[in-house]
Amino acid sequence: MELYISTIKEFIDKGEIVDAIVDNLHLIHDNKDSREYVINRISDFLNTLQDDLTILVETEYVDKVYRDCYYTLYSTKLREYYRNCVRISFFTPEFNEQTEITVENIEKIKNAYRGFLVIRPLAECCIGRNVISPSAKNKKFPGMCICKASIPSTCMGIKMRVSGFPHSSQDGEMMSCAETTVWSILEYFGNKYSEYRPVMPSDILAALKPFAYERQLPSGGLSFEQISSALKNQGFGCKVYEQTNPMFKELFTCYIESGIPLAVCIQTKEFGHAVVCVGRNETNRTVIDSAGTFNIMGGNYYVWNKSIENFIFNDDNYPSYQHTTFKKPTAYYNSIDWDSGEITHFIVPLHPKVYLDGELAIKASNYLAIRKLKIPEMSVIRTFLASNRTYREYIMRNPDMTEEAKSVYLQIDMPKFVWVTEISDKDSFLNNKVNCLILLDATGSNIDNEGYSSLLFYQKRDAGTFFNKKNRWFENIPLSLPSLFEAFNDNIK
Repeated sequence: MELYISTIKEFIDKGEIVDAIVDNLHLIHDNKDSREYVINRISDFLNTLQDDLTILVETEYVDKVYRDCYYTLYSTKLREYYRNCVRISFFTPEFNEQTEITVENIEKIKNAYRGFLVIRPLAECCIGRNVISPSAKNKKFPGMCICKASIPSTCMGIKMRVSGFPHSSQDGEMMSCAETTVWSILEYFGNKYSEYRPVMPSDILAALKPFAYERQLPSGGLSFEQISSALKNQGFGCKVYEQTNPMFKELFTCYIESGIPLAVCIQTKEFGHAVVCVGRNETNRTVIDSAGTFNIMGGNYYVWNKSIENFIFNDDNYPSYQHTTFKKPTAYYNSIDWDSGEITHFIVPLHPKVYLDGELAIKASNYLAIRKLKIPEMSVIRTFLASNRTYREYIMRNPDMTEEAKSVYLQIDMPKFVWVTEISDKDSFLNNKVNCLILLDATGSNIDNEGYSSLLFYQKRDAGTFFNKKNRWFENIPLSLPSLFEAFNDNIK
């Protein structure tokens, strides 16, 4: 194994280092065009990062995902494919060529770590598994709020972790854009939650085998039904939404606000494509002014989930975290062939015990807010899903709640997930504050459109009401609650 250390800028400028990396890839077609293509792909990826980052290159790297593809497919071919990869690790300038790799410096090196990129020995599809911290991106990329998992890695024998969303390019034979989408979502959930596990490409093929009506290799891509089936096979209770749904964009935003990555199906005039939506741009709350109000049950209200336009996508044809709009999901291609791309379906990998889906939760909470709480017109409504654990932590850390009030909130019976609707007057919303609150049971019944069968708690200003399990009906809380408190913002960061 060989090591190379430099900054990104120096790396790109020093042609001999790049050539040494390509030499160590042992490309199946080691000609001028292939080498140039690989160098350009690596440069394109690195040009999305801050150029003062330090990179450490390791050759002869054994990548688990590529090895799985290698033994499933590439090792069966007549021409000999190389089975090792090259890995590039990224660090802030605090780690550089002068930093001694010693026990005393381990914590310094860990704190400087910003992710890794695996380069596969496949000329046309060299960009392999990678996880990059959003903070490593350069100024061309806006601030982003995304789903993040802490992904383990190693470098120079040191155990590292990077917070980001997994990404890879497709290899064109074993993994198309659809399989890559499924793999990255499962890699994210498998590293973030103990209920799930990361899977290999061969596991995805095995899961889809019962549904295949023709050969699976080389891959011809997947339909949205097959994407959903592959995720469902790994324990998710998937929901599929189609473009014809009148709440299509509102639901898309609602799930992103809930911190759930979405498998997104895009259709152009000529072909289909699959990507992962991992979050949205950092958005000033004044965006509700440009979106305007919406008519709900005869009244005019601001709706946060209808106001967001800019999202972050992981596309296997591009480096991670591409920002674009919902209406033009492929605008970053800057190509006539892709200009017609539009989102036709998206698949939500829900926890299997979330029986109340986003559409029903929004309808129920809107009814309760307007008919039960009688919120004034021009209020701002924001609905999202939160885990019991994360929401309780938010309550404990909320600076606007007294200890007595926190005790009341924490004693509300909640399932593993709850649907939360925050309601604010406009001025309070712009200051990240909440006036009214509705909590719905995500395991609740979906047969009551008015929401009472799923209602856990509601609050208007300082008056709160909860569902008493002993009496099996609602009971007022004999305590004044905070009439204005900090909003929840912990799902995406």
